[in-house]
Amino acid sequence: MSQDTIVKGKHNPVIIIFGGVDLTLFTDIKAAYGNDSRLKSTSPQSIIVISATELELNFQDTDETVTQHWCIDGIDALNPNGIELTGKCLKNLNKSPICDGC
Repeated sequence: MSQDTIVKGKHNPVIIIFGGVDLTLFTDIKAAYGNDSRLKSTSPQSIIVISATELELNFQDTDETVTQHWCIDGIDALNPNGIELTGKCLKNLNKSPICDGC
């Protein structure tokens, strides 16, 4: 992960680099940080696919206040409920801290 901290109120996106997956092949991506869950299709400013392996998450406006795991699912026609790419159970990504900024 290149940048893992959510800085509330600032434009410091969380950047996640994936291996073994092509993010551009999914028709939608769901990202959840605690109880804050968003879809790329309805919140395109929050979830941005930079490349086949790089995802930018802009959750600076979240109401969450404590460090959380990201749960990120790739959605396509064969997997309408999603394929879990990251999550607490997969243990493939550390929790992202959250900070109120300066």
